[in-house]
Amino acid sequence: MPRPNKHRPAPAGALNTESAANYLGVSASYLEACRLHPERGGPPYVRLGRIIRYLREDLDAWLKAGRVTPLPPERAGDAAAS
Repeated sequence: MPRPNKHRPAPAGALNTESAANYLGVSASYLEACRLHPERGGPPYVRLGRIIRYLREDLDAWLKAGRVTPLPPERAGDAAAS
């Protein structure tokens, strides 16, 4: 008879490292390195014992936080002259 799973289920929309990496377009090793070196500023994650999961809404927020809006061409020339 199988033993009941005592672990709480992962939240809906939670992705493992490989799936999160694919979603973001980065390597799984990049996300692993960000977890080991928080100063790299990687996305937030959830730890469930030894299991790591990423919430899709956290990944979206992390992407938005890194968004850069380039200057229009006429303003870019002004910034370079300064």
